[in-house]
Amino acid sequence: MGIAIIDSAGTQAGFGAGAPARGEFHCTDCSYGINVRRILPACPMCRGTEWQPSACRRLFAGFDAADQRA
Repeated sequence: MGIAIIDSAGTQAGFGAGAPARGEFHCTDCSYGINVRRILPACPMCRGTEWQPSACRRLFAGFDAADQRA
């Protein structure tokens, strides 16, 4: 499985904690921002579990085994 590139400016779909992702996200509950390379965590500020891609950034979703080890 390769990496799928998603243009975050054109998507409104959220991502849940535990989902593989790469890019900049913000918590839908408290707007805390993070930069992720592998798996989305629960929000460290409010323990929220839903994330939105940050505006004007590209993000990567889906990884192969080599990305998981990196």
